Amino acid sequence: MQNDGLLTIDPKGIQVLTAGRLLIRNICMAFDRYLNAKTQQFSKVI
Repeated sequence: MQNDGLLTIDPKGIQVLTAGRLLIRNICMAFDRYLNAKTQQFSKVI
């Protein structure tokens, strides 16, 4: 995602760039430790 220009990662943290704002849910899913739970609680991303 960083190579695609959607976000930047540095020692301070992760910053979502303007190009990534519409995909914020997808970006957050990459860092969600509970996402792989067996029961689905939320709608799927299209």
